[in-house]
Amino acid sequence: MKKALFIKTILLILIIAIMGACSNKSTSKEENVNLNVQIDKLTDDEFKEVQVNYLKDPKKKDDFRKFSLTFQIDGSSKKRVNIPDFKKVINTIDNQQRYWFGNSSEKESDNSDIYKSEFIFYSKGITEDTIIKAYFLQKR
Repeated sequence: MKKALFIKTILLILIIAIMGACSNKSTSKEENVNLNVQIDKLTDDEFKEVQVNYLKDPKKKDDFRKFSLTFQIDGSSKKRVNIPDFKKVINTIDNQQRYWFGNSSEKESDNSDIYKSEFIFYSKGITEDTIIKAYFLQKR
């Protein structure tokens, strides 16, 4: 009799443990992910910084665009995030130098990780769809 009660107690504990492990509730802080990507025309001041000496075609402000990306994870559990090499990807579209200049930064804190990248690129002859496909089809 004691042996049957012992086995039933062990089974009950195992069932409760399994149900607790399969619960959908997370005991850790929830993560919020924000991604903002923009491709904008250059302002007059931004275009003044662009060196266009060796381009064959007329050098117009409308031939260039500014790519801006902000990626933020709030409540981060320090997961590794792979951000593409923008310079490499934009230059592989048609094997022409398209990346002109830019910068990027990363900021980590206890409750938030922020990655920002902004660069100027030569956009003449390519569409936004071409740019998007280049980033999605890149080899990882």
